[in-house]
Amino acid sequence: MAADIIDKATGAVEQSALDSIDLDSASIVRLDMSRDAVVALEKSEKDLLVRLADGQVIRVADFYEHFDGRDNNLILREADGTQWLAQSSSRFPRFSLLNDLDELIGAAGSAGAAGSSLVLPAILGGVGLAGVAAATSGGGRRAR
Repeated sequence: MAADIIDKATGAVEQSALDSIDLDSASIVRLDMSRDAVVALEKSEKDLLVRLADGQVIRVADFYEHFDGRDNNLILREADGTQWLAQSSSRFPRFSLLNDLDELIGAAGSAGAAGSSLVLPAILGGVGLAGVAAATSGGGRRAR
């Protein structure tokens, strides 16, 4: 099995043997395997270690290097073609469904940009909760 290395700036796809994945630009690393095959994602200096259920370890050299201020991504593509974006922020693998690689290609793809997309709903949710709290706390008074 080989890994697809997709350049985020151009969308160009190159294949790399699993034992020699070394990134030199902002990239998406796509592995053809099930999410169940991955038991851990670990950071080792600037490398990502993908630990598999069969004991194999796939090292992605320079995965945590920021090229032009952009992060790299790990994608798993299952046999049915479904693609999953790996969240490598914790040891235990978490995945979110990825509808289209175009969401990552050419995009900033940085952790800050990804995080900021969650900030606005959180702020709006907080404002909404504050409004509910104000309405319910003011509801105990009666006008005379």
